[in-house]
This record gives sequence, structure tokens and C-alpha cells, in this order.
Amino acid sequence: MLNLSLSYSEKDARVDPAVGAAGGAMQARAKPRLLVVDDIADNRNILARRFQKRNFEIVEADCGMTALELIAANSFDAILLDVMMPDMSGLEVLRRVRSGYSPEALPVIMVTANNQSADVVEALELGANDYVSKPVEFAVALARVRAQVERKRTGEALVEANAALNQANAQLEQRVFERTARLTEANDRLRNEVTARERSEAQSQYLAYHDALTGLGNRLLFREELQRALVERPTTGDSLAILFVDLDGFKGVNDAHGHSVGDALLKMVAGRMLDGLGDSVRIARLGGDEFAILQASCAQPEGAMSLADRIIALASAPCVIDAYNVTVGASVGISGHAGAEQADGGAVRHARPQRLDRPTPRRTSGVPPDNLFQLVKFQNLRSCTRHESLNPKLTTLNCSSYCSPGACGNQRARVRTAIRQSLQLMPLGRA
Repeated sequence: MLNLSLSYSEKDARVDPAVGAAGGAMQARAKPRLLVVDDIADNRNILARRFQKRNFEIVEADCGMTALELIAANSFDAILLDVMMPDMSGLEVLRRVRSGYSPEALPVIMVTANNQSADVVEALELGANDYVSKPVEFAVALARVRAQVERKRTGEALVEANAALNQANAQLEQRVFERTARLTEANDRLRNEVTARERSEAQSQYLAYHDALTGLGNRLLFREELQRALVERPTTGDSLAILFVDLDGFKGVNDAHGHSVGDALLKMVAGRMLDGLGDSVRIARLGGDEFAILQASCAQPEGAMSLADRIIALASAPCVIDAYNVTVGASVGISGHAGAEQADGGAVRHARPQRLDRPTPRRTSGVPPDNLFQLVKFQNLRSCTRHESLNPKLTTLNCSSYCSPGACGNQRARVRTAIRQSLQLMPLGRA
């Protein structure tokens, strides 16, 4: 076996500036652990003392098996491994070390004789990081050991930095995920609140314009639809008619069977009118047993009279409610325009709505136009109708053979009331 001798000179006592800078960097951290493997105790002792003076922690092994046991049980920053040992060569030890550790994880520096170039080549092929030749120049050995330790620690620091970065990224992603979840939850709550508010506003808007019992439009919606039709009428030239419907005998139903039956009857009559009159008319419940219907785009007054017949037929059909067979009648008052409105607004002045508490309609100066009409049709008078034109010269009374003129005259107060009710719904323009 070749004895390891260390060459030493006075300059070894002086620290090389580059080596000193590297040594200062390592001193700022934990001492590097160096495993010295050599079967000659003097060689180990000399290397151990000199490396300890450079702030290294030294562990010694006198053979290959001891070295492998120490490597398995401890962590080292580098290994100085002699090639020539009796029980197990350094090359075999290197081969076993590389089966568990990469060159970056555990640097191995081989110690060889100057004439053993073949061992150097084989050691490098087996994964040795570097080598030093005998006799060992300590400054060279120190520099190469420090270089390998720094490379190893730099790699470890990089791995730790990457792990810390990955952890920070994972934490950031987690915070982003949690914040996104909170924002999503907040947006969902806000969306639900907005939806609920819109639904509430829509419900309030619906209730403001519709009758809660029958679902028909109420007086407010009917007036707006009428105003819209009146605004469009000069352009379209449509004839308009308003039909005021009053159920006959409804109070008796309420008195005899209770309000629940009366409410069911109103809902049934409203449903019949919705289904039977079609989409060309607008139907509203004004309150109680009173309904109003707006008719446009029909020849008047014939269209209104035909519609009144249908309304009376629908309202007078028998109704079965809670085992009660209920039948009511209907009276229809009509007010409307039979043709295009005069440009000077005279029709408006003469068709101004009348209050029910006035005994007679208010009169205005001048002659009313011929295109305004009012009429009332009663179911109990069958086909007897009263046609009252605002033009005095056109006022007529037509009754069928089912009713005498006297009987129709006895209904004059009822005729006036129904006409005034329909006129109240007909704001035909500005006074």
C-alpha cells in the first residue's frame, strides 16, 4: 500500500484570498461535515487536524465498510476517499455510494497516486466529482473540497428555494382560491339579493297593475292602456269602444252562499272572459262585480254590440261552485268613437266623463259630432238596447218584441248609470 504523505510549506499557514473568502462564507453557515476514508491513521489525523482548523467537522473511517456504515447513518457534505485500501477498494466504495447518492447529493473526491491515471479515469466514470494526487497538496485539496461543498450547498439551497417557492405558490393559490370562493359566494349572495329585489319589485309592479283575486288588470292598468290607445288613435285611425260590465244578481250570491263562493264566481267569470274574448281586447276588473273592456280595430258600434252579446252569454252561463249551482246576469254599458276623431278636439269636449253623483250629464255648447255613441244592453231585457247618441237628432230607442217600450222606459235610471260608468272610463282627451 502506498503511504499517504502530505506536502507542507510555510505558505500553507497563509490562507489564500479566494480560499479565505469561500471559507468565510461557509463559516457563516453550519460547519461542513467531511468524511475522511483512509486505512493509514497518520494520513487521516493530518488531514483531520488541518481541515478542522478551517472550520470543518471531520469524521474518520479506516476502511470501506466502516465508511459505508457511516454514510448510511449520517449526513456528509463531502468525502475524501482513498483509492487503495486492503479490504475494499475506494472504487468499490464509490460504486456502492453512487447506487444511493448522486454526485450532487454527496460529492466524492478520490485520492490517488500520480501514476494511477487509470484509477482516476475509472473513478470519474463511476461518478467521482474530483480527485487529488499523492502526495496531497493541502491547499489544492482544501480548494477542491470547498468547491464541492459550495456546489452541494448551493444545489441544496436551490432545492430549498424551489420548495419554498412552490410552497409560497401553493399558499398563494390557496389564498386566491379561498378569496375567489368568498368573492363567488358574495357575488352569488348579491345576485340572489338582486334577483329577489327584482322579483319583489316585479311582484309589487304586478300587484300595482293587477287585481289580486282574478289576475286581470286593474283600473290603473286599464286607464294606461286606454291612454295609449287614444294617443295612437290619430295615427292608426282605429275605432275605440269601452264596455262597462256589471254582474246582475252577484250580491244575492254573496248573501246566500258567502264571500268565498262570490270570489270563486268572480274568478270563474274572469277566466271565461279571458278565454272567450281573445287577445284583441283588454279586460280589467274595476272592483266588486264590475269589469271594463277596451275594444279597438272594429267597426263601431256594431263591434261593441256583438262583444256585449258575447260577454252576457259568458257571464250568464251556469256555474257550479262547491256543489252550488250559481247563475248571474250582466249589464253592459258602452261608450266609444265610431270613426276618426275631429282635429279640433270637439269630440273630447262633448265626451268628457260624467260624475255618478250628478243627476244628468253636463252639457257643453255646440253640436256634438255624430261619431260618438253610448248604449246599454241588459240581459234581463234580452235584445232590448238603448242607443243614445250625443247628437240629439240621432237619439233613438230600439226594443225587440220581447220588451215593451214602457218596460224599457222603467229602466231609464239604470241606463243612465251604466252609461255614466262607461263614460268615466273614457278620458277621450283634454277638456
